[in-house]
Amino acid sequence: MLTELIRKEILEHLMSLRFAIACVLCFVVILCSLFVRLQDYDAAMKDYHENSARLKKQLADLEKGHPWSIIWGGVEVIQRPNPLKVFVRGVDPGNGMAARVNGFQPARLHRNESLNRLVQLFPAMDMVSFVGVIMSLLAIVFGYDAVCGEKERGTLRLMLSYSVPRDTVLLGKWIGGYVTLVLPFILAILAGAAVVMTQADVALTVEQWHRFAAIAGLALLFIAAVYSMAVWVSSVTPRSSTSIMVLVTIWLIAILAVPNLSPYLAQAWREGENPVEAQKAQLAVLWDLWQREVDAPMKEYDRQHGFVGEHWWENVDWNVWEGDGEKKGLKDGYERSAFEDQCETRAHRLSIEMFRKLDEKSVRSLDPQIELGRWISRVSPFSCFALAATELTDTGVLQKRQFLNQLHDYQLKLCDFAFARVAKRDQVRLERQSTDRNFDWAKETPGAPPAFVYTPPAGSEYAKAVLLDAGILTGMALVFLMLSYVSFLRYDVR
Repeated sequence: MLTELIRKEILEHLMSLRFAIACVLCFVVILCSLFVRLQDYDAAMKDYHENSARLKKQLADLEKGHPWSIIWGGVEVIQRPNPLKVFVRGVDPGNGMAARVNGFQPARLHRNESLNRLVQLFPAMDMVSFVGVIMSLLAIVFGYDAVCGEKERGTLRLMLSYSVPRDTVLLGKWIGGYVTLVLPFILAILAGAAVVMTQADVALTVEQWHRFAAIAGLALLFIAAVYSMAVWVSSVTPRSSTSIMVLVTIWLIAILAVPNLSPYLAQAWREGENPVEAQKAQLAVLWDLWQREVDAPMKEYDRQHGFVGEHWWENVDWNVWEGDGEKKGLKDGYERSAFEDQCETRAHRLSIEMFRKLDEKSVRSLDPQIELGRWISRVSPFSCFALAATELTDTGVLQKRQFLNQLHDYQLKLCDFAFARVAKRDQVRLERQSTDRNFDWAKETPGAPPAFVYTPPAGSEYAKAVLLDAGILTGMALVFLMLSYVSFLRYDVR
């Protein structure tokens, strides 16, 4: 009996206008969105290759130059564009993060401006917004009259007169309607994946394809939750007109209002650290650190060794190695420079560690607010799906923090490289007692500055990030289905 009921529901939906509209919407929106986002990805890859060649030349030039140019000028870091962003836009509209890393300021991400201007003017709908908006509306359209519509047509009373169990009727309606609803979506997603496979520049790894499949599975859970809600509302309302009005109201609140209001509600409930005040405090701490580690030791050194006045180099005879009484020699100048380099090296290392600690403190102060916003937004099934999808595609908070943490590690590694070259220069000058101030960096301290290599999160990190949201979506689908069952048992079919 269940099989016949499922077949009946599927055939009715296949012959309906709503199914034809669903097919057109799924294929047109997904393929058009992919076309625009693939154009943006091609532009991002072109910029990435051009910038990579420029940065490679920059690193080669830094090998021959003074290491303080690394400390003060820094090295630019550009992340390779993420191919999964052709499916999911994520928290950052750009594709690929970029930053400038040096030794005197915190490592900060800045937007990699490689977007197609067409995308900036008319943002293309990605998979998350398509599933959250269009597929949720289609789920309502397919389910709003599942029970009350049959009652209005008189077929529900006729069906139950044949002693068919109500749970079998409801289950047949749910399975038949859900299968018909997700069929256009699955076919459109497969067509989109096939289009991406034909693009030579968009090379997804096997692991990335697995994550894409997981996103599709989460989308099916989200659709099941919304469809179950529609069937439940249909089983508690006497008329289909009432059902559709109730469902549209719920849709506006759950899909549009809750996800957009949750960050502001969390901010009003829990205040985080003020970024302007945090930056002022950071500059004050940096100033105090520099005064303590560089200025004060150098003043004491000059006092003990007879370097008088701010322009100490005027007291040095740069043409002789040993000094002659009050007049300092080249050795004295080099020794002072070596001591100053040691002080500045220590100050830079401490400032880098301070930057990291302050950033971690800032993140910790915002974590309660962000987590509260997440929990408020999870009232909406759309938020659960969006949070999980962005993490699976490396476009969410997890990947951004991972990138920033590795950027901090690279900052220290890069500065250690520069500090080691400075120390080597000071050692060579003193050992050789040379008056030649033209130091061959490439010959005396061979080796290019280290390059930044990003390591993505492990697979277990993705699982932990999405497990909760997947569980909530599954729970919502089951709860609404059980509510539908309880309501249908008491439903008046007359």
